[in-house]
Amino acid sequence: MQHCPPKQRQLLVNKIAPYVVSFACNTYGSHGVQKLLEFLNNEQIQQFTDTVKPNIMTLLKDAKGNYLLQSFLKTFNRAQVQFIYDYMCEHCNEIATHKVGCTVMSRCIDFASDEQLTQLMKVVIAHALELVEDQYGNYVIQHVLHQSKYTREVIGALLDHIPKLCAQKFSSNVIETCLHEADPLYFDRIVQEITSCNNLHHLLQDQYGNFVIQTALDAAKPEQHAALVKQILPYIHEIKTPYMMHIQKKILQ
Repeated sequence: MQHCPPKQRQLLVNKIAPYVVSFACNTYGSHGVQKLLEFLNNEQIQQFTDTVKPNIMTLLKDAKGNYLLQSFLKTFNRAQVQFIYDYMCEHCNEIATHKVGCTVMSRCIDFASDEQLTQLMKVVIAHALELVEDQYGNYVIQHVLHQSKYTREVIGALLDHIPKLCAQKFSSNVIETCLHEADPLYFDRIVQEITSCNNLHHLLQDQYGNFVIQTALDAAKPEQHAALVKQILPYIHEIKTPYMMHIQKKILQ
């Protein structure tokens, strides 16, 4: 493909394009197909795209095939990969909650134009509450949280559900990321939910919630730290668990 004349290159494309999905899902074919993308003209890109479009979900869920879509994102211009973003938005939950699909969705976020990012974030944030509780979906939300432009919107979608999310395995990791990424206003709003009513007493003893509180202590500004410690102190001698001992050490530091 690199050295052959255009006519021979077109003959190769004609032979490979109809079977590109099969090749991409093959251990040996995957790398070769990705390499071909560098040498395609616009018409040849369209030939590959025509084969890929009806098989996106197959590629998204395949351990090898997903790299073809990632190579599309890296190699082609934004208009040529718009069909991937459209498909992602139509099937957001199914893709984001798949062990391979979640990685491709994160790469879509990385390579998106401003318009594509807006398009994808609108759907992801709308499903944030479902995704944070999923073993793979939570990684997509954490990836979005690192995009400072959308941090507030993600946290806003989770507010009013913080105590419940703190006490769950996967979503508690997301709340910890929220605490690290939040601006002071949204940090305070998260902590307010954690410490309201009987939530703090429960979370101090919870196998996941206690780590959220430890993260809050680590991430807090001095005034926020002092306010949170004041809320915790009444439970210091009441709760006798290994979790509380770790929290005590955080406070004493």
